[in-house]
Amino acid sequence: MQHIRVFQSRLILAVAISGMAAFPGALPAQQKPATSPSPTVRRARIQPNTQMLPTGAAITPTAAAGAQLEFLKPGVPGHPDAAVGDAVSTAPSPDGKTMLILTSGYNLWYDAAGHSDNAASTEWVFVFDISGKAPRQVQALPVPNAFGGIAWHPGGEEFYVAGGVDDSVHTFDAKRGRWEESGKPISLGHAHGLGVNMKPMAAGVGITADGKRLVVANFENDSITVVDLAKRRIAGELDLRPGKNDSAQGGKAGGEFPYWVEVRGNDRAYVSSVRDREVVIADLAEKPTVLARIELKGQPNKMALNRAQTKLYVAEDNSDTLAVIDTASNQLLDELAATAPAEMVSRLGGFRGSSPNSVLLSPDERTAYVTLGGANALAV
Repeated sequence: MQHIRVFQSRLILAVAISGMAAFPGALPAQQKPATSPSPTVRRARIQPNTQMLPTGAAITPTAAAGAQLEFLKPGVPGHPDAAVGDAVSTAPSPDGKTMLILTSGYNLWYDAAGHSDNAASTEWVFVFDISGKAPRQVQALPVPNAFGGIAWHPGGEEFYVAGGVDDSVHTFDAKRGRWEESGKPISLGHAHGLGVNMKPMAAGVGITADGKRLVVANFENDSITVVDLAKRRIAGELDLRPGKNDSAQGGKAGGEFPYWVEVRGNDRAYVSSVRDREVVIADLAEKPTVLARIELKGQPNKMALNRAQTKLYVAEDNSDTLAVIDTASNQLLDELAATAPAEMVSRLGGFRGSSPNSVLLSPDERTAYVTLGGANALAV
């Protein structure tokens, strides 16, 4: 779980996803046959250039119908056609006109002679203009050692990227119509991680509604850091392990490997603890404290709040489910199956290992789109 990646060297931007099925070749609900089709019928439905997997799922080398395929090319001097991989996080701007795509992975570039290029061997934030009919790349910003965390300021004038093993937060703002890094990265002050020879790891980031404080998940330190953005310094640190907050709970599991952060209002942070299968709720009102813990069936990955911030949706990878949490009561409402359409499950006699790793709500919030890292698919 330490290295959650999308293993593709290209980005698929869905332009029209309302009609997408969760798996290629799945029939719309109104066209489902009364009985399972014969193997001959199933073969007839396979699209050209489709490769069948042992699981029965199908993948294609090109974008889905209604989508636009864009290679991520940072335009490094001397290597205009070099494309990078591992697009791991996206973040639309508050006004809906800009999309940020963050890479995080093994981006090393070598030429034909085997020589490496340090300028090309880094992580990137790709800036896309999505205000028109088709997305258009306008910039590529290098960010060394990023680990997935990215968030916009509520006003849209800045965005922030966690620096991974550099134990820092990068700040970007717009100058003369171009995005640039603003000052030096903000240090989070961790000399090392908790394991033997482990470095710190700044992972997910979330921001308060007033835009004054940033909350960073410290993946290798079992903690969160609260950053005062105006003063660009640490405002608080909270160890998420039970025994660190209450001596009576010494040795009890909890809060380890925090990965993602969602912030409700100005005083409540929800943090996914991958190792301990729980969401830790932190009170940010004054000194950060643990308010509650919500046990889950699977390991929580990325999360999303609805617009009213009344519900939190959590992708759970090894249980193939999507958790729904009520933020008023801090109660788990449901854990929805997100593994495959019913007809696929019935044909295979079960389907496991789809590994949900991220979730996004549609604009009307009636539909959740869950990326399935283990199935190369999107559950709707």
